[in-house]
Amino acid sequence: MTNERIFVALALAIAAPAHAGNASYAACCAAMGETACPVDLVVTGPGTSVTNEAGAVRLSGVWQATCERGPGFEQSQTYALQSAPPTGTVLTALGPGAAACWDAACAMPPGLCVRAYVGTSRIVDCVTGAAPDASAWTLPPAAASVAVVVDGRVVKARPLDPVPGLAVTAVADAGPALTRAPPLSLSVPVPPPPKLPCVPNPALANAAKSQVNSGDKSVVAGNWNEAASNYIAALSIDKCSAFAWAGLGEAFLVTGDAPSARTALTSATGLMAQHYQAWTNLGLAEETLGNAAAAAAAFDRALTIKPDHLPASEGLARVR
Repeated sequence: MTNERIFVALALAIAAPAHAGNASYAACCAAMGETACPVDLVVTGPGTSVTNEAGAVRLSGVWQATCERGPGFEQSQTYALQSAPPTGTVLTALGPGAAACWDAACAMPPGLCVRAYVGTSRIVDCVTGAAPDASAWTLPPAAASVAVVVDGRVVKARPLDPVPGLAVTAVADAGPALTRAPPLSLSVPVPPPPKLPCVPNPALANAAKSQVNSGDKSVVAGNWNEAASNYIAALSIDKCSAFAWAGLGEAFLVTGDAPSARTALTSATGLMAQHYQAWTNLGLAEETLGNAAAAAAAFDRALTIKPDHLPASEGLARVR
């Protein structure tokens, strides 16, 4: 890959696979722009009982999932809620980016995955997306893995190398100038920018996310036309998808269409102000267009979110 900024979400030497799971998860969360990345999750699951109490419910017995060790049942814990959640519901606050990072970097029993839904996250069967069989919860956790993040999106994971002392470091392209791919050839028009605030339709979220995921895979393969088509398909389903706008903006940027990149990335940052890579790419688009002040402002926003983001700091140094 020549154009993608790839971050292997592990920034220290590996002492043991379990420790690396926490480090990988934390670095992945930072790359996703998440502000809350809990390493312990409270989850409903097999054995959790529900009793009604004066207009509320009490959960008795929950699962405590740790990034390094996977889930274990805690019989003595109880929680009072307004309604009974489905099996597998994560009771700990976990944003969609953190959920993706947990799924990629933390130890879980084979077949169990963490998936983000509207306003919540759940542990589900990786294949069907349904509540997993009770037997799956008690299987020995699989080894932790290293989350691979491309421009703030988790796109794949690879198993950790078990050799003690192996140093895995962040990998990033250092230069602002991207090797240009051929111009995009789009069969459908780009949707107009959303009006802010944009209110998504929860019923369409999964369909749009599926298109974004397909676009991310095409980015990894270097197929920018296919990636752009997927992002546009996602936006035709949900115009409020910040990740689709960010991905489309990057596709325009890499293929040399800075004006269109600026439009798409402005939508992305308007929808997700913490998306530091979208701010960085917006800075690159403004820099390409000769707008030094606007580029500096965008790079500065990226650094406010992630102070150690090298592409943004280098961009800011260039335009000032």
